[in-house]
Amino acid sequence: MDHSQIIEAIEKKLMFSCNIMENEHCLDWLTEKLTEDESHEQLFQPNIEKFTKIFNSHQFSFNLDKDYYVWRLQRGADKMYCISHSEGTFYEIFYNGGKKRFGNDEKIAGAIISFLDYVLERLATEARPAVN
Repeated sequence: MDHSQIIEAIEKKLMFSCNIMENEHCLDWLTEKLTEDESHEQLFQPNIEKFTKIFNSHQFSFNLDKDYYVWRLQRGADKMYCISHSEGTFYEIFYNGGKKRFGNDEKIAGAIISFLDYVLERLATEARPAVN
């Protein structure tokens, strides 16, 4: 498979994924958290180096308009991916219920929010200075 075929395959897969912000419950949770505490902004900052320290090597990378690094951090039917590049980070989920149902699914929203809390905890731990 050449480079263009790999990119095409990734783009096709992303067509069937959902950005976590497409779920109204996740969006409400994040909006509320961002008004209370700006620390949640770090979820969307460039996290390539931090994710490498926290989660080890990315599973794969690709280049479209910039280099994207991908960590698969949740397995099973609904796979969660953290995708980071030099300008920010976003989160995609391969949701087996379809895009239409995803927008209002409270159960998957709970799983995503738990996952984001876990990521925030790990980012906070990584940000702490080492104690000698």
